[in-house]
Amino acid sequence: MKMTCGYPPFILPIKFLNRRVVFLQKVSWNIQYLSPPPIIRYCKKCGKKANHVCSGSFRVNAQRKYLDIWLIYKCSDCDSTWNMTIYSRINPKSIAPEVLEGFHDNNEELVTGYAMDMEVISKNGVGVGLPKYKVLKPAIDFNNSPIELHINSHYPSRLKLSTLLR
Repeated sequence: MKMTCGYPPFILPIKFLNRRVVFLQKVSWNIQYLSPPPIIRYCKKCGKKANHVCSGSFRVNAQRKYLDIWLIYKCSDCDSTWNMTIYSRINPKSIAPEVLEGFHDNNEELVTGYAMDMEVISKNGVGVGLPKYKVLKPAIDFNNSPIELHINSHYPSRLKLSTLLR
């Protein structure tokens, strides 16, 4: 273990209490998403609100000089589909050629990016469920010293700290 200023890495002194040094331990946790969050919306076929899961496919439709682009979701109960609007009546020249190609090829990174984009989801007026995830974390000794916890995620999330600490 490399020592910096006499202290192990990620452990820093914070206060002197009764002539004793108290150390602050810095810990980082990473959230790894296993799937995009389900969309919660009314399913006409089921006749109730149901979870809709991302199918991993885009639909690109050309109307004269304009494009409509949707991300396709499927009802988890009956497999009926719903199209989440990504772009509506957009000029194809206003989209970068590699991005447009990604829409046509159903690029996995592009699908995940839009399926996790809370702004696009909220513009479509639907509810959002919690995605499946796992927390990549080192072991923490809560009894030894105070802890500064950093939680890292590639996407915005509605996960609560109390849920992560369980």
